[in-house]
Amino acid sequence: MGMSTTAKLIYGYRLRADEDGWQVKEIHPKDSDLWGLNLDWLGEDDEFQDKAEERLMAAVGYEEGDFDADPDAWRQRRRDAEARIGVEFEHGGYQFGDLFLSAKKHSAYLGELTVIDPAVLAAEANAEADERLRAALAVLGLTPLEERPAWLLTACRG
Repeated sequence: MGMSTTAKLIYGYRLRADEDGWQVKEIHPKDSDLWGLNLDWLGEDDEFQDKAEERLMAAVGYEEGDFDADPDAWRQRRRDAEARIGVEFEHGGYQFGDLFLSAKKHSAYLGELTVIDPAVLAAEANAEADERLRAALAVLGLTPLEERPAWLLTACRG
């Protein structure tokens, strides 16, 4: 399998840094026998992103439903719920070890040129995007170390 290179410009927060660990306040103390995130809804063996996505979907009223009965309706319900959430997780860094919570993203792939208009970026970094991020962080019970969302540029190879 080949390696691909992508640049991502993400409006949001970095939740985990590949080498520096979690970039949120809700971590176990260094002198604890436990490590990682200290969240009541996350079990020791749970995958953070899977459980976080389930929690966000439940917060907007999404119920899984029966995929086999009508796959197209199931997919549409899921897309509608994702749109109501208005944020998504993005990976970056070497082999995608960084984790971001993003309200907006622009990408460019190796060999591709993407024009970025600063006026567009300013318009996208608005109160609505900030509110979607704030609401998602509240549902997840996370407090980023960064004071406010920002445009974050990451290169990904994996």
